[in-house]
Amino acid sequence: MIHPSRRTVLRSTAAAGALATVPASALLWSQPAVAGTPGPEQVHLQYGNEPSREMTVSWASAASVRRPRLRLGTAHGGIGHTFQAETRTYVDGLNKVETYTHHTRLHGLRPDTSYIYEIVHDGATPVRGSFRTAPGRERAAFRFTSFGDLGTGSASWSKSAIHGAAAVRQVEQFNPLFHLLNGDLAYANNNQDRQPQCWDAFMNNMSVSARNRPWMPAPGNHEVEAGGGELGYASYHARFDLPDNHTRDFCGNWYSFQVGSVLFLSVDGNDIAIEDDASIDPATGRSLYISGYS
Repeated sequence: MIHPSRRTVLRSTAAAGALATVPASALLWSQPAVAGTPGPEQVHLQYGNEPSREMTVSWASAASVRRPRLRLGTAHGGIGHTFQAETRTYVDGLNKVETYTHHTRLHGLRPDTSYIYEIVHDGATPVRGSFRTAPGRERAAFRFTSFGDLGTGSASWSKSAIHGAAAVRQVEQFNPLFHLLNGDLAYANNNQDRQPQCWDAFMNNMSVSARNRPWMPAPGNHEVEAGGGELGYASYHARFDLPDNHTRDFCGNWYSFQVGSVLFLSVDGNDIAIEDDASIDPATGRSLYISGYS
């Protein structure tokens, strides 16, 4: 667990005296954006191992950044605690483009409680979101939504349409506690000349809802990408930080989480079925299959 720290910026003795009368929870460190510094984007949430007390906030940046971090608070108490982010990168094997993602795991939260947060790094304008933790493991009513085959939400990408953007807005109108994203996410494998950029478009579309509630994904056959590591999941693993399945090599490929009295299981159908995802191995000219990998 990363221990929270409180940060304020006092520019002069006079400023210090003026701020002394302001509650600490209301203080925010603000500074103008530095020209050329890419801001946070693709913001999304995922549950930790215990959804009533853990949440992971993830985002991306267009380049390497300094001190990516998250400030957490409540609407009534203000934002007062800062958590550092872990940066995770990968290089697309087909396009040689490096992707930068950042993840902050929050622990010790209160069940069934609303929080607000800001994510920021040096020189960037903060981006704000909110979420509500799950109820404890007792019986409780809650709403969730579920579908797969989303795509980027733009017809400029192969196997995508504007309906993908409408679907994200519909999820937000339902105001669910969380959303299940049932495989075949960005279809980046069908856009091999721009795989990383296709993922970027997908994640930014998803963020319209996912910055305010967890979107819990399962990998589909279109997540297996040429140039994406041994199983083709390099982009999927870099962008999502999912509950631990207690395996050494396959964390995130399958997992479970419990909300109230309901247990949800996410499985990887690619491991148990032979599916052609149209990812072509440039070395052999053949489709990629990973069935039976575990």
